[in-house]
Amino acid sequence: MKTMHKWTLQNPFLEDFEPVVKEILDWISRSGIETYQREGRPPFIQATRADRKRFIKLCHRGFAAGQELLIDNLLALKRQQKNYSFKLKEARKAGHKDDVTRIVNIVRVLEQREWVLRSMADFLALQMLRDEKWKVHRLIHFDQPPAISEEAVQAARKFARLSNTADLLAFSLVTDITSCIHAGDILKVDFSGPKPRLLCIELKEGSINKEITKIIDGSANLSPEILEIFRAKHGDAGVKQLSRAQRQHERLAITAETVKRERGMDISTGKEIIIPPDVLVLENWLKLFERLITEVRSRGFAITEIEGALQIAAYGADISGDHSGAIAHAIYHMLDPDKPCLLEDNTETELKQIRDRLEPLIDFRSAIYYGDFLTPWILGQDNLILDIVFGRIVILMHFDPYGLIKLSEKMKLPLRWATKAEKAKDAHEKEVMQPMKFKHGILVTTANEPMVYVGPGWFKRVLFDFTLPSWLIRGIYHMREDIIREVKAETKECIN
Repeated sequence: MKTMHKWTLQNPFLEDFEPVVKEILDWISRSGIETYQREGRPPFIQATRADRKRFIKLCHRGFAAGQELLIDNLLALKRQQKNYSFKLKEARKAGHKDDVTRIVNIVRVLEQREWVLRSMADFLALQMLRDEKWKVHRLIHFDQPPAISEEAVQAARKFARLSNTADLLAFSLVTDITSCIHAGDILKVDFSGPKPRLLCIELKEGSINKEITKIIDGSANLSPEILEIFRAKHGDAGVKQLSRAQRQHERLAITAETVKRERGMDISTGKEIIIPPDVLVLENWLKLFERLITEVRSRGFAITEIEGALQIAAYGADISGDHSGAIAHAIYHMLDPDKPCLLEDNTETELKQIRDRLEPLIDFRSAIYYGDFLTPWILGQDNLILDIVFGRIVILMHFDPYGLIKLSEKMKLPLRWATKAEKAKDAHEKEVMQPMKFKHGILVTTANEPMVYVGPGWFKRVLFDFTLPSWLIRGIYHMREDIIREVKAETKECIN
């Protein structure tokens, strides 16, 4: 994994990026509530139905303004990337090494700026969905977000503008500017009825696309006869376009049905999923995270531990150099305080023991660049997140699975290491890319069958969703009880 805190979002050959990010953030996170308060309306808990509708409209106005800025800046970035890619080819052809180095650095900064803007669009989607992350995860189909097409984005923007102007109780998001929504061209949330209504809309322009839409809407399967007629009229390229549109249509229908009924097929795995009606509300450590950053602002350095399983260190970027090695050493002795330090007497042995004992240190800033991570863009009252995004504060996190096992034993909800056979089985069944590989293997519950496998994806919830490790353990057992109930029900049905 790349250490993103060594990277930068600024470059002397480019305009300052932070004012752009701050303006967009204000529109999509604060504009609605601040305008609502300026109007002198009651606190939301005391609000009437009319007040609530007014609040939704004000938020959607801010969303629309923020979306316009996101699109303008993303498209400008894509043009800059294209321009500098051409310059890079010319510099390499001419053998100008200094120019090549300079342009490569600019291109990297532009790529990183794109990731940040798309992460902000992800956050906007989460705002629309009332912080229900499971809905966002159901809309993810690919490991990496599709590339941005200016033509497609402009067409979707036109639709979104008209839709958002026509009804302020609904908001249409251009999905191509996000990294986490791969279903449809528009994600629309409508608050005009008794319950919010979610729509995924696929936009099709041109005569061939209109013809394709009629075929797909009127047929569950593309028969050989239909394909032959279409090939005779539009050739093999047309048939490929038709097949691609059919797959998109199927994914969209499955996704919409899953979100609407809270059950259906998981696009990523092809397995049936059921969203349980009893929601497990998790406590989190986000407030502690804010206090840590505030402490760094005043003292320059801070370190803390959460429930013996999660260690977090933070320092100001004005402390020059890469301090990940020193922080790893500090965490190592935090985990085993009685162990003597061998750094002066036998440095090689000490470093080996650190490597054997610790999992990778995760740079919190780099979390922005994971496709399925939703950055907490609202962090504190004074844009604390910008200190992290722009490298003024470096946050390093370490998740200790040994500590999690000890915590689970204290809670009398024990976990254990997976066996090699279990790990092999799990790896075969879960063919999904994980950003973290734990050398000690995954964890499973120790209780009776059926077992619940806990892999790096679960650990990410602690690191990036601010879930307390103890609540993660409760969630594992909560899930296991659901599985046991399902198995009992299936057994009873077989007996009957």
